[in-house]
Amino acid sequence: SSDLWLLALRGYSSLGHRDTTFLSALGVHLEPSKLSLPQLGAALADCSRLSFSGASASLAQAAQERVAVGDMAECSADAAAQMYSALLLLGCSDAQSALLLGLAEQLRAARLAGELSAASCLDLCFALLVTPPVSGRADG
Repeated sequence: SSDLWLLALRGYSSLGHRDTTFLSALGVHLEPSKLSLPQLGAALADCSRLSFSGASASLAQAAQERVAVGDMAECSADAAAQMYSALLLLGCSDAQSALLLGLAEQLRAARLAGELSAASCLDLCFALLVTPPVSGRADG
């Protein structure tokens, strides 16, 4: 099941171990459409920690579909920041820029400003410092 793949991905990510065989299998067997928005964000973050962009397109597409149907309410400020940072670090394609912009708008909302953890703030700062600007990005 996708939950087991996510647990394994979290384990590899926590250890910082980039196993190409596992990552290839993950790309084949993970079913992003069955994941919640917070799970998609965590998977994107774990992939970015391993510098694995192989699953980012399908994960981002599933997240974009969730956001389009109004699931953003189930996404905490930290989860949105995690997803935003991961997308930047993995390299945002034109197809993913709409999701990136939507996350930026969500993070700019006044009600979320005080909800970010210190770790999320650091993740955002790091991602914004090391990635080139994305055209049309609303992070200013």
